[in-house]
Amino acid sequence: MLSKLNGLFIVFGIVTLLSFGLRDQFTAWKIDYKVVLGANTLLFLIGIISLLLHIRALRNPNPQVFIRSIMIANILKILSLATAALMYISTSNKATNTRAVFAGLFLYIIYTWVEKRATIQLSKSKK
Repeated sequence: MLSKLNGLFIVFGIVTLLSFGLRDQFTAWKIDYKVVLGANTLLFLIGIISLLLHIRALRNPNPQVFIRSIMIANILKILSLATAALMYISTSNKATNTRAVFAGLFLYIIYTWVEKRATIQLSKSKK
């Protein structure tokens, strides 16, 4: 079951390496790489939590538990990313870096896709 977390680790590693490696390019694109790293870390941690929720829900014979775990994970992920974005916007003393916020939203899509793919593989292996 831990092998299903590999996708999250791969995405996290690639985004982290790209953020540090392309730091100057991000600056040229007017993207704060620290915001991208923060969103990456947040989504990685929430992705692990949600996959663990899905694994636990698959052990339950009631299929509604699994559906609820998927819904809870989606709500948790989008609310935490929105809260982090609002905190960044409200505490940023410079002009808000909207490109970095949109990069975080793009990472949300990638992490959601990886998580759902792993969840589908888990549900197929449980049948």
